[in-house]
Amino acid sequence: MAKIVIIDTIIEKELLKKKLEIQTFFLCEPEAEMPPYQHGTICMKILEARTEDYEIINIVILENEQKKVSIERLVEALELCYNFEPDIISMSIGTTCLKDYQKLSGVIQALNEKGIILIAAPDNSCKITWPAAMDSVIGVTCDWKERLKPGEIRTLEENIFGLDLVANANLEFKNEPVAFGQSNSYAVPIVVSLLNTCINKGIRGKERILTEIQNSFGTALAYEQLKYPEKTKLEIFDEPVVLCQGLHEEEFVPFIEWLWEEHMIQAVGITDDLQTDDFTLLARNRIGTDIESFVSTCLQKDLVLFSLNQNQSRLKWDVLIQGEEKQVVIKSAEEEIYVQTKDDQQWLGTLVNNLVEMLTE
Repeated sequence: MAKIVIIDTIIEKELLKKKLEIQTFFLCEPEAEMPPYQHGTICMKILEARTEDYEIINIVILENEQKKVSIERLVEALELCYNFEPDIISMSIGTTCLKDYQKLSGVIQALNEKGIILIAAPDNSCKITWPAAMDSVIGVTCDWKERLKPGEIRTLEENIFGLDLVANANLEFKNEPVAFGQSNSYAVPIVVSLLNTCINKGIRGKERILTEIQNSFGTALAYEQLKYPEKTKLEIFDEPVVLCQGLHEEEFVPFIEWLWEEHMIQAVGITDDLQTDDFTLLARNRIGTDIESFVSTCLQKDLVLFSLNQNQSRLKWDVLIQGEEKQVVIKSAEEEIYVQTKDDQQWLGTLVNNLVEMLTE
């Protein structure tokens, strides 16, 4: 019998079809008058309809499904899992703040080393999300384009979002007062139900489970995200963009860390081929051809750094250069905060002053 931890809202046991003993641990106090069929309950109803022979532990970290939760509370919930020694940790929750990687990575790695399967959903807005994008976590998205039948699961080809599986969450439940529908978070219990079956058969470990799913259900699918929002060239970036000429890509990292630590400005660097686990740096060749749209819509950030050291033709520089005043921080040699060479000692202070003024006004 697999032991499953569900980190979510409270599971309303009285709304389940099966009589089930659920251990519940509260890291917050649920609201007294919240509507029925909270998120955790719906996930549990999907799970109970698709598998059996399991034990459930519910860690409540949300007062209700409309509330947001701090990254510290999510880390606390994951640390609590040490004591339970579960087989599966199910999280229909995550953070799009790229800097939260550092807060999550330690506890995620420790749980993974204990052989625990972690499964998580990305944000429905199509932004890169931790922990779903982490290598040691099974990231699950729903089948937004309806390529699969309801309840079907497939493995995904490698993608920059770090997602491993896709499931059609457009399920029908008769005689229920709420509609479930497509959502990344509802794809998670569909996959958890399959993982429960795998574990009860003695199949464990992320790679072995993914291999079993691919062998059972067929060829991996390409990841097809929601269509990028249509934007004009002048609107393509919502955040400031810095074009750094003469600044080596490796020098992005200390600058990005300094911006966050001193000014809480979250920046990402787009490079030719360097990429870091926490996505401080992203490689162009992994993003794909539509770099502008990806950066604009799929990353939660305040600032984008582009290197102009080489391969400048890979980007539509006119898009960057023609932006509105607040969208482009550096655009020509005449700009006062233009980075001309890495030997220029004046650029950093002027650049930061301008960035802080724009991003905090």
